[in-house]
Amino acid sequence: MIVAGLQMDIAWEQPHENFARAKEMTLRAVAAGAQLVVLPEMFATGFSMSASRIAGHADETRAFLVELARETGAWILGGYAEPGRARPRNA
Repeated sequence: MIVAGLQMDIAWEQPHENFARAKEMTLRAVAAGAQLVVLPEMFATGFSMSASRIAGHADETRAFLVELARETGAWILGGYAEPGRARPRNA
């Protein structure tokens, strides 16, 4: 199995910009033979101290990862914050 670990310059708290960057890099990695693509933790928003706010992007981040996997046929791993009972949690 070919694994691609991606490093990217994350646009602070701007998921849609980060989705575009991650997609472009993932497409290149898959074209080069990657079957598993590992994105940076918190790739969609960066490590913000506003955890509750960025956890609000969980649904769109999850949908992005699912669609990217479907489109490329690769396994995609990307961490993000999800709303939790008391506080956001790592997903």
